Amino acid sequence: EYISAFNSLKTMLINAPAYPNIEEPFVLTTDSSNFAIESVLSQKGHPIAYYSRSLYPAERKYSAIEREL
Repeated sequence: EYISAFNSLKTMLINAPAYPNIEEPFVLTTDSSNFAIESVLSQKGHPIAYYSRSLYPAERKYSAIEREL
């Protein structure tokens, strides 16, 4: 059941885009772990774009603040 729920959520996130309005403010939310960085660009509480990637070995030495920048 949890795999089906995860796949359903993933499909909804990918197929339900929000289009940005350049007249409204944007919100960029970032997060990091010791191995990856992630971010979401949103507007009015709706996600517009996602980004994530693994950190390179040298980047893993950065502080949490530096990784999230």
